[in-house]
Formats: sequence, C-alpha cells, structure tokens
Amino acid sequence: GDMEVHLTPAQNEFVQSAIQSGRYRSAEEVVREALAGWEERERLRRDLLAGIGRAESDLESGQYQDYDHDSSGVLKAELNSEGRLLLAARRAAARAR
Repeated sequence: GDMEVHLTPAQNEFVQSAIQSGRYRSAEEVVREALAGWEERERLRRDLLAGIGRAESDLESGQYQDYDHDSSGVLKAELNSEGRLLLAARRAAARAR
C-alpha cells in the first residue's frame, strides 16, 4: 500500500544526490533498495542469532569437539568447506532474486 515517509534534510539530500547521479530514477527506487538491504541484514542477523542459540545448546548438552594444536588443521579445513558452501548458497539465492 501507499506510505508517506518523512526524511531528515540530510537523508533527503542523500536520496536526491543518488537520483541526480543517475544511479536511481526515483525516491521510491532508492527506498526499495534501502529496504532490500535492511531485509538482508535482518535475515543475516536472525541466522546468526539462531546459530548462536544452537551453539549454546550444543555446549550445554556437551555436543562439541575440542581442537588442539595438532587437530587445528582439521578445523581449518572444515570451516573453509562450510564457508564455501554458505557462500555458494548465498550467491545462488542472490541470483534467484
């Protein structure tokens, strides 16, 4: 639905500058992109909080693995593998939007 938003003078100037630069065609387009960025940050925040909650539960229930100097290479490989999978999933999700 329609919504009226009041910006501070500095925010309005920022929006107008973005439009004048040719990057955006309208204030609505600027706001839509700003909201999309906010939505993405909120999704990441929720995912992070959920992950922290799972980690805390795992710690409390004793479901974790200790790593020492000798096994730190295994941890590094596991984290790199997980990171690559997450990055690929995020890139695929971004392309789907």
